[in-house]
Parts: sequence; C-alpha cells; structure tokens
Amino acid sequence: VFGGIYRSFSPEYIAGEMKHLVKDFGARDIAFVDSTFTFTRERTLQVVKKVKEANLGVSWTCSVRADILDKSLLKEMKDSGCWRVRIGVESGSSEVLKFIKKGITRSQIRRAAIWAYELDLEPKAFFMLGHLNDTKETIAQTVDFALGLPLKDITVQINTPLKNTPQYELADRFGDWLTNDVSRSSFWEAVFIPKGLSYKELSQYHRKFYLRFYLRPQIWFRHIIKIRSFIDVIKYLRGTVVLAFMCYIWLKKKL
Repeated sequence: VFGGIYRSFSPEYIAGEMKHLVKDFGARDIAFVDSTFTFTRERTLQVVKKVKEANLGVSWTCSVRADILDKSLLKEMKDSGCWRVRIGVESGSSEVLKFIKKGITRSQIRRAAIWAYELDLEPKAFFMLGHLNDTKETIAQTVDFALGLPLKDITVQINTPLKNTPQYELADRFGDWLTNDVSRSSFWEAVFIPKGLSYKELSQYHRKFYLRFYLRPQIWFRHIIKIRSFIDVIKYLRGTVVLAFMCYIWLKKKL
C-alpha cells in the first residue's frame, strides 16, 4: 500500500519522545507499535544507545523481525529496558511463509524465540490462519510449530485480504468471499475462506489454537512466576474467565 521504502524518526527523536512521555505524563512502560522496530541491526543499536543515554528508568516493548535478531542485539535491548519482544511469525508452514513472501524461515523464528526466552524477554508471537494457500495440514503445522516454541503469549488473527494489496488481487483464485462489506474486515472473523476449508472449520481452528496453547502447564507456570502484585492477580483472574468462556463456546459448538 505504501511502497517498499522504510521511514522512521531518528534515534534522537525517539529517545526525546520517550523522555517527553516519562517527564510530562509519568509513563512507566512504553510500547512501540511499529510493524518492524528492528528494521536493521545498526538502526536498532542506535536507538538502544540513545535510550540508554537518556537514563529514563522506563520499560518498553516492541515488535521485531526474526531474521534481524541475534542474541547480542537482544541483550542490548534488554539492558536498555526492553522486557518483551513480539515476533511476527504468521505461519508455521514453510510453504505458506514462502507464498506470502515473509522473508524469514522457521529456523530463524525458532532461534529468535529461544534467544528471547533465554534472556527473559517474555517472547510473544503473532500468527494468522486462513492464508490464501492455507489447508488443514498447513494450519496443523502452524499450531504444532507454535506449541514447540518457548513463547509466553500469542495473538492469532484470521487472514483478511485488504484492497490494494497483492493477495486481494489473487484471492478469487484461492477461495471464496463471504462478504464484500469492508466494515466486517476485523481480522477476528473470517470474510474469506481458502479452498478446502469452511467458515465453521476456520473458526474452530482459531479457537482451538488459543485453547491448545494456553491450556498447558508450562504456559501457566511462565505466567505465575511473573506475578508481582495484587493487580497482576486480578488481571490473571480476568484472563482465566475469558479462557473458560472460550472453552465453553468451543465445547458447545462441538456438541
């Protein structure tokens, strides 16, 4: 949509903006919502350097590309206050990753997740189901891949072809539209179904992905050891209620 040129503020500007948030608004944690905070290793190191020099005493998180990372870079980020990295994975199928031109491999993703976990950066990963060439088999590969990574959290969305994107032009060849209503393009409800799948199946895979990931003892352990206050307890109780509701909906639909 916006072309292939990466644009960003300078490291000095970013550190200055963080200082403004801390000084004038009392910010204690800052989330960088850039699609790719770690565009290049060199630029990331420059940003980290300026953040360290500012000595803000604030924690922060960001989204990263697995192919840019190495353990020493993650260590520098950790030392400057970063406590979580969010890794864009999209799919655990090599076939799908190649089709969507993600530009990263399963092995790069696995290494990045392991490094982040070893440095206690609480890695979170983003996945999508319903890619144009997704099948029951590639979705199963994605779920199994996610379960094999040392992640603390995941976000799973449903692929939604948007206008003016390459996949929108290809969509008719790979499946069927459920609606042309753009307002329904939420990334949480399917508006496009790849061949070989149905709306019901894709929705079930979506819910089961979350349930299979979070209903594991190691995930509960990774969260419990991070509880630091009563507010954290309340947050986890709310999360448990949501998870229980998802289980109820899944079982109801299955029966």
